[in-house]
Parts: sequence; C-alpha cells; structure tokens
Amino acid sequence: MSDDTLTEKPQKRRGRKALLWGLGVLVAMAGILVAGGWYMIGREVAAPPWLREKIEQRIAQSTPGIDIDFGRMSLRVESDGLARVILWDVALRNDLGVLVAEVNDVEAAIAPVSLLDRQWQLREARISGAFVTLQRDETGRIGLALGDAFAAGTQVPDIGQIIAQI
Repeated sequence: MSDDTLTEKPQKRRGRKALLWGLGVLVAMAGILVAGGWYMIGREVAAPPWLREKIEQRIAQSTPGIDIDFGRMSLRVESDGLARVILWDVALRNDLGVLVAEVNDVEAAIAPVSLLDRQWQLREARISGAFVTLQRDETGRIGLALGDAFAAGTQVPDIGQIIAQI
C-alpha cells in the first residue's frame, strides 16, 4: 500500500463527520423553531413597534375624518392558523374631536395564506365592550351609528370597508 491511500481515508471521514454535524445542527435548529411555534399557539405577545406603526398608518389612511387611538397591541396565532391582531382600549373620535365610541378591544383575524402574499385578507372581526347601533342603508351596506356623533344626513362609516382597508 502507498502512503497516498492511507491519508485519503481519514480526510474523507473528516468530511463526512463535518457534513453530519452540519446536518444535525440544521435539524436541531428546525426542531427548536417548530417547538417555539407550537408553544406560541394561543398565546398573546406584544406587537413589535414597526408593526404598530404600520397599522397606525393604515388606520389613518383608511378612516379619513375619524381618529382612532388605542392603548396596546397584541398578536396571537390560533390553532386553526388564523393570525389575530388585537387593539386594546380603543377610542374613536370624529373630525371635530368628539368622542364617538370607546371599546375594550378590537380583534381582526387574518387568513394565514394571505400573509404569505402580503395581502391581508380579513377572516373575522370582533369588537368587545361597545354599545353601538348598526344601520343598513339602501345599498345594503352596514354602517355604524353612535349617539349624536353622526347626525341625521351625515354619511355613516361603512364597517366592512373600514376593517377591510385597515
């Protein structure tokens, strides 16, 4: 036997060991990510500041004449895959600064497939702690009527359009 064949075998073994270690690390990291995702199902987490800013901008653009303020924002992923954005302590004011409504929380459930396309498709919307009157106009749109803030003859905001635009 020559010396060349003896030195080639340990080098091949080292290469295989490095490859196996690399694959093992990747599998372990993937397992940790899956376990972390599984652990997060059904748990609320505070929304990151960049998401809060983005949602505040979309709300301001989609609701001209109405100012919407909220306390904190949470995210929750449900077991069915819906991603929920929850706004807490929400206050609605008209363009004159008159308080229109205060609600405990507003939840919007987003379809998971639409998040991959960056097109937020609303699947569910919930409002808790509000006393409101819903009106249906002659075209079938459902609008929100709250006390004296929307007097007779003024255009009532369309709930479906507001939530879909946000």
